[in-house]
Amino acid sequence: MKLVCLSLFSTGKDGVQKDYYTLDCILFLLKNVSLAHAMYVRQAAVRLHVVMILFIHIFNQLLN
Repeated sequence: MKLVCLSLFSTGKDGVQKDYYTLDCILFLLKNVSLAHAMYVRQAAVRLHVVMILFIHIFNQLLN
């Protein structure tokens, strides 16, 4: 598994802190743009939980 960290797009006006989005985040948004906001947030939370579990698993394997 290869993890890619890539900041592609930023938002914000001049003088305001910008938010950066990875390609994975943008693809998730595009694939789920038709969902109601509440459902989108639920799906994103589930995805984040799964990613965190994978990260912890990979990190633990690296330590052992």
